[in-house]
Amino acid sequence: MVIITSGVGGNTSTPSFILSANEPVVFECRVDDGEFVPSLTPFTTPSLPDGDYVLEVRATDAAGNVGTATHQFTIDTAPATLTSIDVTPINPDVAIGLTQQFSAAGLFSDGSSQDLTSSVTWASSHPAIATISSTGLAGTLAAGTSLISASRDGVLGTTSLTVLSVDDQLAILRARVIAFRSECVLTRGQAHSLLARLNLKGNDRDVHKVEAFLKKVHSQARAGIFTQVQADSLLGPGSILLLTVQRRS
Repeated sequence: MVIITSGVGGNTSTPSFILSANEPVVFECRVDDGEFVPSLTPFTTPSLPDGDYVLEVRATDAAGNVGTATHQFTIDTAPATLTSIDVTPINPDVAIGLTQQFSAAGLFSDGSSQDLTSSVTWASSHPAIATISSTGLAGTLAAGTSLISASRDGVLGTTSLTVLSVDDQLAILRARVIAFRSECVLTRGQAHSLLARLNLKGNDRDVHKVEAFLKKVHSQARAGIFTQVQADSLLGPGSILLLTVQRRS
């Protein structure tokens, strides 16, 4: 039995193939309807133009028995072209004042992919809301939504960045608490944490908003299945607010 395995090749006009058999044999090869020529393994084709080809291998053992095998292959030396760009993360929400790193992955015509984060051109549709650096790092300046784009060779990939105010962040966390109360599956005594990535400027208005929110959550907890709500927060710049709720034991 003759086995043909693709070896050194890729986008080359002279691909190579590994030939093997289950006994000592003498190999002869030809491409399409060419002449058979004595061959060793690996067999390297002569220089061929782009196109589809058939490699035929003939193997003769010491007794004169002949076995054959064929292998279809394609030569495409044209460089792969960029077909699309995926920008991630997809449509993130970021607290005002924080940063968000974006990445760009390119998909090429040969099916390969490549990290293009440092080689695309980044842009923000609303730089007053969010800026973006040449490395894909977004800065947030004001509440709102900006379209973040990455482009290269005429191909464009986009995603939306939503910048959240403190009010927006508290509203989202409040919704999570309410949803958790209605869908709670905690066993008795089990605790669960809800994390809010708040970015507070440290002014009294922001601190008072958070304090009022925590009081409301405590009130909701007493009226529901929660017996404990613990809030850990550094009420200052870049705060992380952690709420821990526990079911009645």
